[in-house]
Amino acid sequence: MPHALIIHPKLSILAGGEFICLNVIEACLENGWKVTLLSDAVDLAKVDEIYARADILRKIDWIELPRFKPFMSRFRALQAIRYGRRFKQFIQKIFDNRQIFDSRPIDMIFSTQSSLFGVKGVPSYHFCYSYPKDLFVYPFAYYQKRNRWLYDTVIKLLVRLFIGKKPVPTAVFCNSKAICDMVEREGYEARLYYPPIQPYFHPKPKKKQVILASRFDKWKRLEWFVEIAKLCPEYLFILVCRRDGSFEKMFNPGYADMILDSLPSNVKFVPTPIRQVPWLLEESKIFLYTGTEPGIALVMNEGVSAGCFPMAPKATGNAEVIDSLGTGNTYTSPREAADLIRKEIEAPDRSQEIAMLATQFYPEMFQKLISGILLEKK
Repeated sequence: MPHALIIHPKLSILAGGEFICLNVIEACLENGWKVTLLSDAVDLAKVDEIYARADILRKIDWIELPRFKPFMSRFRALQAIRYGRRFKQFIQKIFDNRQIFDSRPIDMIFSTQSSLFGVKGVPSYHFCYSYPKDLFVYPFAYYQKRNRWLYDTVIKLLVRLFIGKKPVPTAVFCNSKAICDMVEREGYEARLYYPPIQPYFHPKPKKKQVILASRFDKWKRLEWFVEIAKLCPEYLFILVCRRDGSFEKMFNPGYADMILDSLPSNVKFVPTPIRQVPWLLEESKIFLYTGTEPGIALVMNEGVSAGCFPMAPKATGNAEVIDSLGTGNTYTSPREAADLIRKEIEAPDRSQEIAMLATQFYPEMFQKLISGILLEKK
């Protein structure tokens, strides 16, 4: 039985990348591969709450990685190097002790959360969601780069010294054409894919309301959602945004409170995963995405599967999806978005037609892509 290693250092985030991880695991299992997952600990009850797929994780070997525990608030990059060296030694120890892998060597590696770690001579595939932020990022996801040239240069030199060179993946999976172009310019083979969505949402009779399901992250630019809602006081806006104290404290301190304090009276805030309140998505006429990422945020595609008319800022990964779908609107400012919302929300209902476009994002299509790679190896 061939053996796949999945490396996903921070599975406990339980967002879009983690759903991709679960789908890679499922594709490997469906093709008769043994799977070992390297990640941090995660509550299986939460996995079921968000994805209803905890059963997949019960079918694999799971090795818990050591946690990053900074001992002071400053110099996090230096502390991340120390952690990264421990991480590398931990993985090497696993490979030296073949008993952990039932004496079966690794045949393929999928880094569904791209890190600095790899194994020479083993085909490997990294996933990049937002270049360069998400390529070879771990253990430095725990470090906020401050654009200090001398400090960052020293950090890079120390990384080479104590952790080693970046891995050389067989290919990098990129979730937009823009990211593919960026990755190819760095000399890597890039392969385009569309992230899978949960085939869980279905259109219901539409109400004149606008929705965004997201998380409190500055990349999501939720302040634009607030501003657009203020420009359209006649309509209900719904912000579904679960709280994650540890993530917010590490990367976006104070951001959630700033957004919540600025909500106008026509915005309803729902602090849960969207899967717990599916009717809000299914009844909304418009899905309004405001993030600036060059990659694709799968939650907008879930909105499409619920029959929502998609909107996203121009020159983003989600704008690319709207262009490929042939439906939806892109915008460059809150004012333009507000004008487009007023026009579309009063237009005839096309939710069933829109929902049909989402079938290309179903997990089966993504898993077929992964299966093709596995069959080549066999």
